[in-house]
Amino acid sequence: MIVKKVNRYYCEFCKKSKGTKSSMASHERHCTMNPNRECRMCIKLESGSIASIQELIALLPISTQKQPIFVDGVFSAESEAFDKLVKEAVLEIRKATTCPVCILSALRQSGIDQVFWSEFNYKEEMAKLWRDYNQRKENGYY
Repeated sequence: MIVKKVNRYYCEFCKKSKGTKSSMASHERHCTMNPNRECRMCIKLESGSIASIQELIALLPISTQKQPIFVDGVFSAESEAFDKLVKEAVLEIRKATTCPVCILSALRQSGIDQVFWSEFNYKEEMAKLWRDYNQRKENGYY
């Protein structure tokens, strides 16, 4: 029988773990929960966000209610009002950045429950971004 003891490395910002120190260092540098993250998408697209993550978070509403409240299976009036504020804030964030990863980072770091993120669909926005990127690349912009 062979027994091996190995190190496991955990991200300081999220619950992710990895088997190598270098891999975890790379993850932490780009982790969407890292307040001082380096956005690989902004670097790849050479766009860069106009605002920092802290500035994007500041655009989101502040509330003691970060979790939804349901009454008979539907949003309570308080949750409905908060949902509307989050939707308006996401529209403001889009004016400050076009990067879906930066928007995701701001939403995650704000602590607002994903139920309120209805205005933002990460998967769709990334698909659109890559379609646009590939089309521009074909036309010689990159």
